[in-house]
This record gives sequence, C-alpha cells and structure tokens, in this order.
Amino acid sequence: RDVFRRLLKNKPWESIEDLLEKAGTIASIRFIYAVDRLFYLINWSVNSGPLESFLKEQFRLENTNHTFVSFNYDLVLDRSVQKQIAGGWDVATDYGFAISWQITTNPPPMPGNGGVLPTLDAAQLQGLNQARSRVLILKPHGSLNWLVPLRMPYSYSPHGIAFEDGPLVVPLSTTRELRYWYKSDDFQYLSFPNTEPKDVMPCIIPPTKAKDSTLPFIQETRSRLSQAIRDADEVYVLGWSMPKTDEDQERAIRSAIDERPQPVERMTVVNRGASPDYFERVACVFGVKRSQLKVFNGGFCEFVAQSVVDWSAEGRV
Repeated sequence: RDVFRRLLKNKPWESIEDLLEKAGTIASIRFIYAVDRLFYLINWSVNSGPLESFLKEQFRLENTNHTFVSFNYDLVLDRSVQKQIAGGWDVATDYGFAISWQITTNPPPMPGNGGVLPTLDAAQLQGLNQARSRVLILKPHGSLNWLVPLRMPYSYSPHGIAFEDGPLVVPLSTTRELRYWYKSDDFQYLSFPNTEPKDVMPCIIPPTKAKDSTLPFIQETRSRLSQAIRDADEVYVLGWSMPKTDEDQERAIRSAIDERPQPVERMTVVNRGASPDYFERVACVFGVKRSQLKVFNGGFCEFVAQSVVDWSAEGRV
C-alpha cells in the first residue's frame, strides 16, 4: 500500500473525467463497484459535526424552504439532514420524486457450485407526509442508496451497464433510517410482486462527460434542480470544484439563471485554497458580480466555525 500510495502521489495529475473517458465503459463499471464498496466500509465514520451544525442553523430559519443539490454519491448529507430535521424529510418523497419500494435486510451471499440464486423481497414504502416538504435533496448524478434493476439482457450505456426505468428501491433500517447497501456479490437479485427477480445495483452516473440520463427519476431531479435555481433567494456553493469538464451541469445552471426575473440576492462560496479565477467562474456561472460573493477559502470547517461566531453575535445561538 505504501508503494502504491507513493506511485500514485508522484503520477502527473489527471482529472477523473479524462481517465474514465480514456479507459472506456468497463472502467466506469469498475468505478461504480469501487465507490459502492468504499462508502459501505466507511459507513458513518466521518466527521459530520460541522455539517450538522450548519444544517441545524439553517433549519432554524422560519418560513424557509431548503433545496440541497449534491453531486456526491454518498449519504453523509442525506443522513445528516434526516437526523437534524427528524420527520421533516421523508425518503419516500423528498429526493424530488416518489420512491415506492424498500429493503430492510442485506442480501445473502451467492451460493457456490451453481446453486439457486438467493433473492430478497422488496416491500412497499409509504410516504409519511401529505404536505409538501420544506427540504429537498436533489442528486442529479445518482446515489448509492438508489437500487435500480439492470436492463436484460445486459447492455451498456455511456455510463456503464444500462438500467431499466425502475422500480427504484432504497435500503432502510426497520425505523426508516438511511443506510448503505452491502453488495456481497457481482449479482444481487430483488423480487417484486408478479415479476421475475431483478438484478439490481446502485444507480450512480460516473464522472464522464456524458452525465445526462434518460431515466425518468434523473430527468425529474434535473427539472427540480433548474426550478430551485430559478426560485432561490440565497445560494451556497459548498466545496464544488466546478471542473471545466462538467460542462453539462454548468449549462444547466446558466440556463436556469437566464430564466430568473432578477439576480440571486445573496451568494456564499466555500472552498479550500481555490485560485482567484475559480471564484470569478462561479460568479459568472451564477450571473452575479465577483464583489457580491461572500467567500470562505479556508475549508468548510473554518466556514462553520466563523459562522457560529457570527450567529452568536446576532443572538441566533
């Protein structure tokens, strides 16, 4: 591991988008498996304290709606939101589209010697709230807890193995808490009423240039994202590197900004050691002047620490 780490560190820098474009479809599939396994192993062993402090303060604001747009596949944000606004964010509806199926156990291992393929029964997932939630989490590049059947016979898309349109299933605990899904083998089957068992895997779109998708729930997510940008009074950009290869997302933001009746009122950009031209690009994409940005360039933890001081001075904590 030490040798590998040293070799990787000394390798000339290349973007993950360029690497996957060069390596082709099989590399994208391996990327999905690797990310899935990595975050299952990490699970909740992360420092979520600063994020939860930020969320707690945001949710204290009265008469507000909050839309989080995450380009990450992991569930750190999702889990933190669920903890901080218990009962106020519902996995069945508040990803921006309806999710009707769940599993509350992990799949058994595949049998050896050509045995019968084990399956899990998907169960119906009912929404908790009839009223529109004030909190949405939109993940236009997919999520590690969105399990979607693979198209049969197996075929390929620009993102790797092709998915069916659904049904989409989420792994939950018996108390509806979000969780990662343990994928014990290459093939994992779920059963639905009146259908053959379906091979499923997490629906994530690898970071290639072809980030668009024809899946209905991804299209709905992108539509909700554009609407959120058109309606926002205040925007936070938290740690998004905005790589120049992410042309698709940049176009979507610019298009939504062009449809706004007036510019964004307040905008905060948080990064770590970003160059001045990065903030110029962010301002340009969101249609505001660079001088209008409230900039924190020392990382998210420093931003939250300074914000707590500001909130205290205002008597909010």
